[in-house]
Amino acid sequence: AEPFANASVPVRDRNRLMELARQHVQKGNHQGERSAAQWLISRWLPDEQDDSVPDDIQFLTIQAPVEFMMGSPQSERYREKHETHRLVTIQRSFQISTHEITVAQFRRFRQRPRPAREVTTGDNCPMGNVSFLNAIRFCRWLGDQAGLDESEQVYPPISEIKENLVITDEMLLRTGYRLPTEMEWEFACRAGTATPWFIGTEPKDLSAFAWYSHNSDALLSPVGQLAPNPLGLFDIYGNVGEWCHSFRPENITNQLLRGGGYHSLPGRLRSAQRYFFEPNNALSFTGFRIARTLPREK
Repeated sequence: AEPFANASVPVRDRNRLMELARQHVQKGNHQGERSAAQWLISRWLPDEQDDSVPDDIQFLTIQAPVEFMMGSPQSERYREKHETHRLVTIQRSFQISTHEITVAQFRRFRQRPRPAREVTTGDNCPMGNVSFLNAIRFCRWLGDQAGLDESEQVYPPISEIKENLVITDEMLLRTGYRLPTEMEWEFACRAGTATPWFIGTEPKDLSAFAWYSHNSDALLSPVGQLAPNPLGLFDIYGNVGEWCHSFRPENITNQLLRGGGYHSLPGRLRSAQRYFFEPNNALSFTGFRIARTLPREK
């Protein structure tokens, strides 16, 4: 049942609450507040849902430095051996998009985007069937559209993005559009938590936040329909897995994917869960969100 269902709230109070929610979307002090207001509007006023996920890309800003425990402890259920538990620090401020890139947004880059048609239910679904290479081509294209100087572009011109492209940490010094690093992704996903999921130690409430094996009907769903995490990120678990700028240290030809997908079991949605794929792999559950490094304060 819908919590605080709008039918049980008097019309005058409901209208006033929706107006307050719209104000928080526009003027909220924190992204978590703005995202929560967006979500409430999408649940109570479904006819306004398209407005709650604007065509432009919204970002959460993380101010450096930030420190957190990355990976998983030995005692964590479903843990895998490559989830090294360690204290890490992110020294640069960055932004990460609040939503996964949608089919509609990707179509601006490619008129025939070729989503995973068998599981995609509409243009507001996340863009699946995306390889790592096409994800970073999108980032480069977005920088071109924004008129960024070549010195700020993270990735080379689209014609030069090929399988032999070497991904380096030096790229992160530039402020153009890119994929989030694995460390940035996990920090934003955890939202200050140290538990297997940001909701706690048990997955019983995941359906309020993630489209996965228990509630997706084996389909992708429009972004932003479920509740955001405490920092304001939607669909950080499930729907599509998200490519990261980072590669697998022991095999630099493998790129990292995080977050699980619409078909994943709860254990595969944990904040520390890691996946590895070749950069040209494009599967129904491979998608992305974007990030950028913020300029250093002078």
